[in-house]
Amino acid sequence: MYRNVHPIAEGLIRQCGGRATAGRIGILSVLLSAQQAMTHREIEQCLLETLPLDRVTLYRGLEWLVAQQLIHKVAS
Repeated sequence: MYRNVHPIAEGLIRQCGGRATAGRIGILSVLLSAQQAMTHREIEQCLLETLPLDRVTLYRGLEWLVAQQLIHKVAS
């Protein structure tokens, strides 16, 4: 599902001057493919089989993507 946006995610990360790590690419790919906002847990579940990340790594990846303005937080 989210693999088809993998090159787009990688390109966006590289344009920001960041390292295109597997975690960052995976997280951004999932979010680019999503039809709606996702929770930390939902992203973790999407990545579980293909790219299992521990919660700290996932959180840090999300924070980096927010800092680069590639994604934004939605207040709950």
